[in-house]
Amino acid sequence: MLINYEKYTKNWSPRGTVVLLVADTLATGFFLGLALTAGIYTHKTWNWALPLVLSFGSGVGALQATLILLHYCSSIKAQSPEVASI
Repeated sequence: MLINYEKYTKNWSPRGTVVLLVADTLATGFFLGLALTAGIYTHKTWNWALPLVLSFGSGVGALQATLILLHYCSSIKAQSPEVASI
């Protein structure tokens, strides 16, 4: 298993994970836009490479938060079968 879900279920609530997902998604979009703008208007590599690397890091965090949320949803569904019948 690539992600230790037990580590996140002890310290993070589903609400906190959603907030982290939204923040990482906004940061990813901001850094991608910054890299695109810098790549169009300047021809120096460092002007667009650094925001691109930062957007990649934020994207990995958003992907991890998404996987944790999906794990939360599947564990909630498995624990309470009466919710699925409603």
